Amino acid sequence: MPTDDLAPRCDFCPAEIPPSDFQEGRAVRVAGRNYCRGCMKAAIERGKNPDRPPELLTPRPARLPVPKDRRRHERKETVLFLELSLYLADGRLHHRAPAVMRNVSLSGALLGGLILPGNILPADARRIGIRVVDGPLRDQEILCRIVRIISREEGSDVALEFEGTEAAKVEQLRRIV
Repeated sequence: MPTDDLAPRCDFCPAEIPPSDFQEGRAVRVAGRNYCRGCMKAAIERGKNPDRPPELLTPRPARLPVPKDRRRHERKETVLFLELSLYLADGRLHHRAPAVMRNVSLSGALLGGLILPGNILPADARRIGIRVVDGPLRDQEILCRIVRIISREEGSDVALEFEGTEAAKVEQLRRIV
């Protein structure tokens, strides 16, 4: 209810609204607008008409655009030396190589400086196992799916997604980086 000494005006017509109309429910203030007795009745009738919805609808919250490179989990920059095992589709070990983990999150990691034979990843390469060279996870392999490979002269960068069954190991990895 407005508390001015002057009688407020209706925001839809030029009528003054006596303060007693607000107190007795004959006038209302909704969404920062004053409705006199007549305009309030008209607004209620318009709201009942299914062919003409009310003019003051609660706006839907704006949806922010989702960037293409949005990550499920925040990444943490790191330098962690790994031994990488490259597995083919049939599960056979194809190649072992040293690598450096450049960043990590709960859902994946980015490895840098990976040297592959002929600088080429086999077409049937499906999984990568990463093993930390030193520390508490030294004897545990975390299996990953290859998401993206970026070839560079000094080696390849490989983006990995941790496989869901490795959640406990990933949590341990997160604690040491």
